[in-house]
Order: sequence, then C-alpha cells, then structure tokens
Amino acid sequence: MRRTLLIMLAILPGCRAPAQRQAPTIEEIRGATCAGILDQPIQFADGRWEGEPGMMVALEEGLYLAGDLRGDGGRQAAVLLHETTGGSGGFEHLAVMEIAGKGVLCLAAARIGDRIQIRSAALDGKRIRLGVIQQGPDDPMCCPTRKVSRSWIFTGAELTEEPAVDEGTFSIDDLAGTAWVLRSWDSAGGLESLPEITLSFEKGRVAGRSSCNQYAASIIPGPAPGELSLDPITTTRKGCEDPLMRLEQSYLTALEHVTHAGFEATRLTLISDQENVIDTMIFEPRQPGSDNGNGKRP
Repeated sequence: MRRTLLIMLAILPGCRAPAQRQAPTIEEIRGATCAGILDQPIQFADGRWEGEPGMMVALEEGLYLAGDLRGDGGRQAAVLLHETTGGSGGFEHLAVMEIAGKGVLCLAAARIGDRIQIRSAALDGKRIRLGVIQQGPDDPMCCPTRKVSRSWIFTGAELTEEPAVDEGTFSIDDLAGTAWVLRSWDSAGGLESLPEITLSFEKGRVAGRSSCNQYAASIIPGPAPGELSLDPITTTRKGCEDPLMRLEQSYLTALEHVTHAGFEATRLTLISDQENVIDTMIFEPRQPGSDNGNGKRP
C-alpha cells in the first residue's frame, strides 16, 4: 500500500522532486567565507580580503566551473583565488564554493603554487583539471616554462591532487588554433560598448579585427618561452569614426611593441613595452558565434 501511495504522489500534478541546489554565482562568491587559505577563516568583501600591509586574498574572475563535485545531486563552483603576502610571490589556490544558508562557504582549498600560470580549466565529474605553466627544475620563480596537466578530486571535505603530467616546454606555437577577445586593457576603458577587438593565432601568424579594420602579422618567437614580437602588421583600409580609429591605432601600436604572452586564470595576457612603459592587454577565449560578422556582439 505504501509503495502504491508513493507512486500515486509522484504522478500527481504539482508533485515534483526537490529542486537541484544551484552553484553560487561569481557575484555571490564575492562575499564568501573561506577557510584553508590562511591560518584563520577569511571573509571576502567585494571579492577581496585584506590583512596586514601587503597581505591579500582575491577572487580571480577568469576561472569559474560549476558542477556536481560532491556527487550528491547538488552543484558547487570551482574558482581561483590569488594570495599575496607582501613579497614578490603570488600564490594561486583552487577553491570549491557552495551556497550555505544565506551565504557562500569555501568547502575546500588547495594551493597550486607560486607565480603559476593557468592556461585551461575543465570539470570531469568530480575531478577538476587544470592546464598550467609552472617552474621546471632549472626555472627561476619569475619565469615558468613547463606545460603541466594537473588534476584534483573533491572528496566532499578536501581537494586531493592526483599525479601531475609534464607535457614539455611552452612555446608560442602552442597558441596556434586559439581565438580571443580583448576584455581588459591598461590603456583603454569602456571596451564593452565598442566593436570587439579580436586576436586569433595560427602557426607563425596572428590575425583579427582591430576595432575597425582587419589585421594580420607574422610571429617572431623570442629566445625564451612566451617571448615574441609581431612584424610586419598589415591592415585593411576601411575608414571609421574618429573614436574607433584612435582606439585601433592605439591597439596596433601596442601590438607593434608586444614582448611577451602568458596566462592569467585561463585568460591570455599580452605585455607591450613602449619605451619602458608597460601595457597589459587581457583577452578571454572567444566563444563560437560570439561575433556576427561586423564586430558587434549578437
């Protein structure tokens, strides 16, 4: 009788299984409480915690993965946290976040390393996979060169790292086949309201849209992994309004002075050095269908 009643309840209108618990959003995580990074729990305010002078932990918004990491039907988020201690180091931490009551708690955290670059991130069931560039045995801390595949399993209480796989030395050729959109730039603001500036890599060449025109350039690899220059840069000759033309010229000038490519929380960074003035451009991976052919977002 009890089984029959349960079946009848299940098929009655309005009787549904409990809603799946959702993963916290980036905005919600900006106010999370987190243990496991420092000796004491920390409370984020607008994605940051600040302690003694030079000490800070901040949410890096370029990496966000959501899924059932615990395996119980709920959903958690995996994010990246950056720790500075006042010295030259910068420590990356992988953290698992979950909604708890009216707030967000950090369920577990694992230190990835000092000045390590995160190239890629993906979920595989309860496993979090990261492609990183980290220091090899002979690398100085400032300048990692080794491509390494690393992964962690979330046990419900902690993140347990699995054996890492070294995939060789990073080179500019590893960027071939990737496409990017400029999202942040030291020398410009308000990019969201403008036509997209894009950058695509093929072996030995780059191409894209520089706000108004199309451009292309040859890649000249530098002596160290990640070092490069672009020359010559050629463009189409379409005319646009003055604001776009000024933005385009600034961008092309920055490309002419690019010296280094790296990664920051899965985002591509290009460093431009113009007479010892350092300019940083940050690109996000370009999603298929993100451009409708005229540079405008759909």
